[in-house]
Amino acid sequence: MTRVLFVNVTDVSYPRHKAISTSLARAGVDAKIIRRPVNIGYVRRSLRLLFSGICSGRTDAVILGEFAVSYVWVAWIIAKAKRARLVVDGFIGMHETHIEDTEKYTSASPQAWFYRLVDYLAFRLADIYLIDTIARRDLLLRRFGRSSKPPKILVLPVGAPEWACPSPLPSFEGGCRVLYYGNYIPLHGLDKVIYGLSFLPTHFIWSATFIGPSGLAEPYKALINELGLTDKVEFLDSVPEEDLVKHLKNCHVVVGVFGDSSKARSVIANKVWQGIAAGRLVLTQNSIGLAEIRDIFPYSLLLPRDVAPDSIASILTDTQAWAVGSAQRHAARKHVDCYMSHHFNVFVSEILS
Repeated sequence: MTRVLFVNVTDVSYPRHKAISTSLARAGVDAKIIRRPVNIGYVRRSLRLLFSGICSGRTDAVILGEFAVSYVWVAWIIAKAKRARLVVDGFIGMHETHIEDTEKYTSASPQAWFYRLVDYLAFRLADIYLIDTIARRDLLLRRFGRSSKPPKILVLPVGAPEWACPSPLPSFEGGCRVLYYGNYIPLHGLDKVIYGLSFLPTHFIWSATFIGPSGLAEPYKALINELGLTDKVEFLDSVPEEDLVKHLKNCHVVVGVFGDSSKARSVIANKVWQGIAAGRLVLTQNSIGLAEIRDIFPYSLLLPRDVAPDSIASILTDTQAWAVGSAQRHAARKHVDCYMSHHFNVFVSEILS
C-alpha cells in the first residue's frame, strides 16, 4: 500500500487539503497527518515537526501543505531520511502573500528578497510541485525554472467544496443582490468593485453584502460612505461555512478577484469556483487565469471588458445576459467536478507510480 505523510497541516477541513486527502483516500492511499504545532515559535515548531516526521514510519511521499512553504527544509530532510519523494503545494507562496496580496512590505524590502528565496527553495527542493492554474505554472517556470532539472509541476485546480451546491437564482424582486466574501486585501481589488457599484444607474435596484474580517473593513466602509452607498451595502464579520451557504443561496452575483498583481491575474479564486458550482453569476476580471475555464462556464461568468467602474457597472446591468443559461448554470457543479477529477486523477497516478 502506498503511504503518504502530510507535514504541518494547519486545518484538515480547509478545502484544498480536504480535496487532496480525499482523492488519495479514494485511491486506497494510506495517509498520516502531522498537524502544525501551535503556541510555540518557529524553531521549536520546526524541530517538533522534524522529530514527528522522522519517527512516523515508512512513507512513499512527504506532502507539504498549502500554508507551510516556509517549512520546506523540514519536509525535505524528512523526505531524504525516508527516501521518499517531496511534494510541495505552492498554492500560497510567501512572496505573493506578504508582498503582492497584502502589500505588507515593498517589493524592494529585505523581507521581499527573503520571501522570494523561500519560494525558490520550495520550488527547487520539491520532486513534485503543486499549483492551481496553468497560468501560475507558467509564471513559476519563468521565475524559477531556468536550471536543468525543475520539479514536475502538476496543476490541481482549487475547485469547489461539497457545500457549494446548485440552487435556482432567487427572485429579482427587491433588486439584484451582490455578495462579496473574503479578506480585505489588495489581491481582491474590492475598491474597483465599489467604484463600479457607484456607477450603476439610479433605475437599477441593487444591494450588496460584504463578508470579511470586521477589523480590516474600515477603509472600505469609508469609501462606501464617501460614494454615498451606505444604504446599499451591508458589512458582516466573517461567518462559518453553514452561514456562508445561506448568503450564497440568497444572492444573484458573487464577486471574484479584481487585483493588479500577477497572482490576481493568474489565479482562479476559491469564491469563483464556489459561485460557479452554486449556480450563481460570478463577477470577476477577465484574466489569463480565468481564460482556462472561460469557455467551460460561459453562462456563469460576468467578465467586464476591463476593470474600469463603467465597465463593471455595464455588465452588472446587462440583465439580458442573465435571462439565458439558467439550466447550464444549474448544471455547472457537474462540470466543476469533472474538471477537478481530470486533474486530480493525474496527481493520484503520479503518487501511485
